[in-house]
Amino acid sequence: MKTLRAKVIQTAAVLLGATFIAGCGGGGGGSVTQGAIDLIADYAQSSANPAPGTLDYHDAGVTGVSTDNLDAMNAMVERGVRADYDTAAEIQALSDKIGSKAVLDRNFGDGEHDFIYGVVTNATTGKTWLNNNLGARYSDANDGNFDPKQQATSPTDFLAYGSLFQWGRKADGHELILRSGMGMPKYGSTFVRSNAPANKLFIKSIANPRDWRINQNAFLWAGSSAANNVCPAGYRIPYLAEFTAEAASWVSLNAMGAFGSNEAWTTAGYRSYNSASLSTSSFGCYWTSNTSGTFAKYGQIRPASAGPFNSYRAYGMSVRCIKN
Repeated sequence: MKTLRAKVIQTAAVLLGATFIAGCGGGGGGSVTQGAIDLIADYAQSSANPAPGTLDYHDAGVTGVSTDNLDAMNAMVERGVRADYDTAAEIQALSDKIGSKAVLDRNFGDGEHDFIYGVVTNATTGKTWLNNNLGARYSDANDGNFDPKQQATSPTDFLAYGSLFQWGRKADGHELILRSGMGMPKYGSTFVRSNAPANKLFIKSIANPRDWRINQNAFLWAGSSAANNVCPAGYRIPYLAEFTAEAASWVSLNAMGAFGSNEAWTTAGYRSYNSASLSTSSFGCYWTSNTSGTFAKYGQIRPASAGPFNSYRAYGMSVRCIKN
């Protein structure tokens, strides 16, 4: 018969061994794995529950989740219910769809800007960009074509066209385009200019300086900390020099050369500053953060050429964000 001291030592050894096994993710009949799956499923049911971390996804047996896509994973899990993510296979399918690098739109969660973007890098310039224009249907979690890794399949792929922003303005809804072909604006327009619009209307302007604002401001999109930066956290509107360097890396300075790059640029057209109508041109017009007098600078992509131009700030044009 073992002494009391021996029993105590034996019990302590068993408990210590069990703790070590559980802590290292082994044994327990899969309890660690199931516990991690339950944590993720609980978060889907209610965001009041703890948000999963990268280790939780790992313990659930899910691959491909890191700090580069954790926010996007959790944002999509939160949109579901428990039954959507109560198996490792369901969670893995989401990880595969999101991709290894994914960035949330600055206004994700408001029902209109629920966009998740992939990330690509230009091997020549070393600059990292979002893989699609802001507002692309491929990036829209509410769209049946949602596929964050997917880029344009041609320069005229309207699923990758996205939104058309007035220069320097917040993503307040004025930029949203319902894309089917060239598409149609989601909201109407007005001639009432405002420094801080209280609605989602596109602001038309027929008088100089043809800006949506009453008082012009050259710093609204100047850098990642700019007051009206529309890009995701860690991203900003590119400088003109960055767009020019990007264009110089293409195999040809035209729409096909732009599309053939890692960024797969499109020719989404523009929205008129004085009529608010959408263009049906084959141009791609991309705002930069630079201004020139009363104008703003943009990069234009045409079927046979590409280059920088000046434009009225009341125009609606595409935005492609670059990493800080």
